[in-house]
Amino acid sequence: MKILFSPSEEKNLIYKDKNNSYLLFMQSLLFNNLYNFRKDVLNQYLDFLINANSNDIARILGSKKVNLDILSACNNIPYANTIESIFLYNGVAFKALDINTLPKDSVDYLLNNVIIFSNLFGAIRAKDKIPYYKLKQNEKFGKYNISSFYNGFKNELDKYLKNEEVLDLRAEIYIKAYSPNIPTTIVEFYKNNKKVSHHSKLYRGILLREIALKKQLDICNLDFKNFKLCDVKKIELKTILKYEII
Repeated sequence: MKILFSPSEEKNLIYKDKNNSYLLFMQSLLFNNLYNFRKDVLNQYLDFLINANSNDIARILGSKKVNLDILSACNNIPYANTIESIFLYNGVAFKALDINTLPKDSVDYLLNNVIIFSNLFGAIRAKDKIPYYKLKQNEKFGKYNISSFYNGFKNELDKYLKNEEVLDLRAEIYIKAYSPNIPTTIVEFYKNNKKVSHHSKLYRGILLREIALKKQLDICNLDFKNFKLCDVKKIELKTILKYEII
């Protein structure tokens, strides 16, 4: 199984130095044949950080004003220190996942089976090492927008996933940017028979943690302490699992 997961805008500020070889980390990412494509997007991003006005820089960094420490870290992405991507993010879903408290076999399961849809580096494995970066979801710069960006990954993702069971735990914006053309399981959360949207990040993180602990592919047959499976629907290639929050 491959589990598709959203990134978070909040990240651990791991930046320490700029002594690594230029873009060395990018050569080891999933789909390293797309190195030049990723490099072009990154160069557009770096050019924007240098040449745009402070309001626009703050906009794509997701803040009201420019934080100079964050800007410095982002400007030095090509040479910066790196960490496994799943340890970089610390938004709501990743706090709920709480990977640092999982046993090693559960962490290994996540590192080998989770694909994170980064706004700047594209589809990457949880074990792929990347530097700190900041790019607000759905913002645009240069020729970049998230839909056209993920069009560049579509063929590679289709080939990579074609023989896999796929569990899609991504937010809607990433599902729209890339939708697998194979049978896929997606999850919806309900509370008192009403679909949950505001806290869905939290529940996706909790669900991913439960899956990592159990390491079982068929989640329909898993019992979760926080969720109860209340309905299963099939629409074309998608199997939709509806969970009631307990």
